Amino acid sequence: MSTYVVGDIQGCYKALKKLLEKVSFTPGRDKLWCVGDLVNRGPSSLETLKYLQDIDDSLQIVLGNHDLHFIAIHEGCAPARTKDTLAQGYLMPKTVMS
Repeated sequence: MSTYVVGDIQGCYKALKKLLEKVSFTPGRDKLWCVGDLVNRGPSSLETLKYLQDIDDSLQIVLGNHDLHFIAIHEGCAPARTKDTLAQGYLMPKTVMS
């Protein structure tokens, strides 16, 4: 069993998958620690979150400022910023997107 630590994924699903393939990460055998900023900036925040949910039993997460910002937007506690890439329809509540 190996433990891998990755930070600042930033919604870059393809890069994350490529990295994990390179180190032969195997869910169920290995552990993955994601240390902040899972979403935003990159093109595939939703795919990143879905993949991480799929490997939940092998995963530990420490939230970063982008993750907390996403949660605050989703809960209606903060406005979206113009440079956020979270406004993909499925990541932000409809009241924020209108």
